[in-house]
Amino acid sequence: MKKNMIFLFLVLVFTSCSDFLSESSQDEVRLSQVSDIEELLLGEGYKPNAFYSTEIYTDELQSNGVTDNAYQSEQDRNRFYYKWDKKMFTDEEGGGGNEYWYEPYNCILGCNIVLDYIGKVGGDDNLRENIHGEALTLRSWYYLHLVNLFGVAYNQSDPSKELGVPLKLTSEVSIEYMKRNTVKEVYDQIEKDLLEGYELLKKHKVTRNFYRINHLAAGAILSRLYLYKQDWDNAIKYADEVLKEKSNLLNLNSTNTEIGNAQSFYTVYSIDSPDEIIWGRLNKINHTHVQYGFKPPFTISEKMPYDGSYLDFSDDGLADLRAVYYFNWESIFNQTTYQSDYYAYYASKGKQDDGGFQGIRTAELYLNRAEAYAQKYKRDGNIQNLDAALLDLNKLRSYRYSQDRFNKLTSSNFKDADDLLTFCINERFRELCGETNNRWCDLRRYGLLVTHEFNDEGAVTKYTNNMGKYVLPIPQVALDVNKALIQNQ
Repeated sequence: MKKNMIFLFLVLVFTSCSDFLSESSQDEVRLSQVSDIEELLLGEGYKPNAFYSTEIYTDELQSNGVTDNAYQSEQDRNRFYYKWDKKMFTDEEGGGGNEYWYEPYNCILGCNIVLDYIGKVGGDDNLRENIHGEALTLRSWYYLHLVNLFGVAYNQSDPSKELGVPLKLTSEVSIEYMKRNTVKEVYDQIEKDLLEGYELLKKHKVTRNFYRINHLAAGAILSRLYLYKQDWDNAIKYADEVLKEKSNLLNLNSTNTEIGNAQSFYTVYSIDSPDEIIWGRLNKINHTHVQYGFKPPFTISEKMPYDGSYLDFSDDGLADLRAVYYFNWESIFNQTTYQSDYYAYYASKGKQDDGGFQGIRTAELYLNRAEAYAQKYKRDGNIQNLDAALLDLNKLRSYRYSQDRFNKLTSSNFKDADDLLTFCINERFRELCGETNNRWCDLRRYGLLVTHEFNDEGAVTKYTNNMGKYVLPIPQVALDVNKALIQNQ
């Protein structure tokens, strides 16, 4: 009976995702036990999502053109994204983009149902409050992505005036269309949810594996949130709190180094080497099947700022091991040298996961803290902040560099505070590429320029974009459903 009620509930609520944030109706269904609520959260709050895939809008990918006819559809599908075309999500230019809007909102709906019912069900009180904190944290996570996909970066304009996304905080359905809240309003709600969720998860602990949100994940998201808000002290505070309990990093020197088969690498998101995983999930990442001997239209940029490349790997000359271990590698047979030329297809930090397993790691906390200390050093010139930033950078890099090629960073490596900050941002690029929109957010909050060289049948056209105020257009289908939405310009 209980299972039938849950099934009916899910059918009523989730069969029409396109009606979310518009008008609809639903019948009241009662969930009686906290275990019902947990089952609902697992099914709807943790859905695999594709909205983490923003690499094509950043400097993580390069355009190679169509090297085989089988790739033409991928070229046609992605060309508008790579050129930042304002109409990229309209039917006239291929449509798409719905995953960036509806997937997070669908998960938010699941969280809202849990939050609406959590106080009305029976069962273990500790488990109830733990799930309460989990749902709040998950909801904040999805809103943090939404507001950074469709709203201007918090520090790039007045967040109280810039439009963010609609805040939907209950599962109740209204006949009124929902307008976009400001960036500040969305951030304020994210902060409120996270702080409450963090305290609930700390106070009401339940032992689980890293596939579920816990207090450490909530603290890590808080550190990321405050970094984006330029609240350096709080970014440091929550990084400190997480790293006091979990400070592990995976030493890449200890991983498998079989040349020519990147899928054999046990790296930072591998379940076989989970040293630094705080929270990890398998997400929907779709990569075109590689045609033997032909490079896909879009692959990892050869301009990634690593110390070394795949060419250095075969002769044990590689310094920064991430240059190889963080990517899926394919090869093309070179008819001139009669050897295989390798290229990085996409970021992949697990094992045989197609780059889809990602989340939050301790490495991000070291980088959040280093950047915050570097910003404080720039602000006040206090040498202690410089030393603290270098301590975190050196700690991380000592686990990423070949043991015989690692050199400690000192103040002499940087001419001024701005030089140190640039290094921090590039270090985030090297470490966090391909993960949960980190590079997308970093480019925007620092207002960096990105140049794309689009290859179309051998003709290369350059497109340059200041990412400081760049936002994705709201998908046309969302505008059609909700007449109160204002499109990004």
